[in-house]
Amino acid sequence: SDDSQSEFKLAASDWSYEWTSQDTSMSLGVKYTAYTTGGNSGFNAVGNRYYTFSIYDKDSGDQSSMMVQETANSPITFYRSGQEEVSGTFDPADNVSDDRIFVENNINTIQLTFSATPSSGEKVYVRYTTDGWSSSSFVQANHVSGNLWSADIPAQSRNTTIEYYALSTTVTTPDHDDADLLTIRYNDEGVGNNATYTILDLGHSWHLPDAVAGSSGDTMRDGGNLDGGINFDGTETQAKIYSGNTFQNFDDAADQSAYYLHWRVQGESWQVVTGEWNNTTVNDKYWLATINLSGVSSGSVVQYYLELQYTDASNTFIYAHDSTNTYISGFEDRAQAKPFQFNYGQPLGPGDAIPEPGTLSILLFAAATAGALRQRRR
Repeated sequence: SDDSQSEFKLAASDWSYEWTSQDTSMSLGVKYTAYTTGGNSGFNAVGNRYYTFSIYDKDSGDQSSMMVQETANSPITFYRSGQEEVSGTFDPADNVSDDRIFVENNINTIQLTFSATPSSGEKVYVRYTTDGWSSSSFVQANHVSGNLWSADIPAQSRNTTIEYYALSTTVTTPDHDDADLLTIRYNDEGVGNNATYTILDLGHSWHLPDAVAGSSGDTMRDGGNLDGGINFDGTETQAKIYSGNTFQNFDDAADQSAYYLHWRVQGESWQVVTGEWNNTTVNDKYWLATINLSGVSSGSVVQYYLELQYTDASNTFIYAHDSTNTYISGFEDRAQAKPFQFNYGQPLGPGDAIPEPGTLSILLFAAATAGALRQRRR
């Protein structure tokens, strides 16, 4: 039953030092000053419910802050059961469209496994920071299925390190300054450390087969006898593959130091060709690598992806994704799974991608809506 006279004080090892709100009608989930002297604290306790008392750790005799929270059941526990990247780094997943517009898409979905269904009003948030906890933000976990819940940390700028953990509370709008006070339970992987990941600082680079490679006058894939050079009839001896990179006057400009072209006949082992600088056009540098086709049988499918290295950015892999877009990534396995390709003897068309059945339209929609568009660069 209700007990409107549930009075209390908080003490350390004994009652020589104690703290009280001096208010016997405290509201639940509200911060109160914890005085070192005065009358009792109190609130209306309800039978068979659970109460969590929190106070900032202060020296004996120093004023503090306190809070009482109520849950219908024992507060749940939870642990992190997954995130999109588990290697400590996170791919920006930049989509490079045919007009060289970039789309940021590095939302990180944090998965949490709950011990039970939360009580009414009991909420779990992922709290994260990008500045070493000088400030922080909260995203609420939403139910997925069973005991699985998830929260999305929004897309962040490149070269940003994000630190985060999960906490539970009954406070509807948690704030940075009182995050510890309002916490009922928290998860830090059980080792006293928060989880972290870093957004890779990839180069602003691209390979669009039918785009012009700067002042070279070639298309970015050239040497073919069909379709302006981008497709091949099976008699050519080489394929010219250009990379493009913005090196100045933009926030994500980077100094490219090397270019490696990975290529193969479909089903065979990958080979590597070292590229060289070819031309500089305004803010962009173009490098060139050449595939020797003299040993390739007519009718073969030739696949390739590009690897760019930098003095001031992470290794960047460029690969195909669909008929109008290419992607950059810090993970080579993604590039190997979606290489550019052309038929040496019968053109495939400008897209060159290897679509997964039933997924192409979804990928296009996600790329188009994933985040803020960057400035168009020509």
